Amino acid sequence: MEKKIKMMAASSVALQYLMSHQNSTDEEVMQDVANFIMEENIKDDEIKFAMIAAATETYNIFMNSPKMTEKEYLKIVMENIPKIINNSIDQE
Repeated sequence: MEKKIKMMAASSVALQYLMSHQNSTDEEVMQDVANFIMEENIKDDEIKFAMIAAATETYNIFMNSPKMTEKEYLKIVMENIPKIINNSIDQE
């Protein structure tokens, strides 16, 4: 449960950055998420990886559908969390 909450937090951070910096690159968004992870003092590498995966998914959804609301983006990410977790486990 903690992992899912942290993933949604990272997704929200990415989304807030994207909405306030519409022309940002993926590197800028991920740097903001990395700063958030450092500020939150996340130690567990598996959780860090899952948070970055969720932020990446958020970035991809935003780039493909830039006109949705924040609530719509977060709903899609939340629905995709099991897939994101499975993909992050497969890549380790």
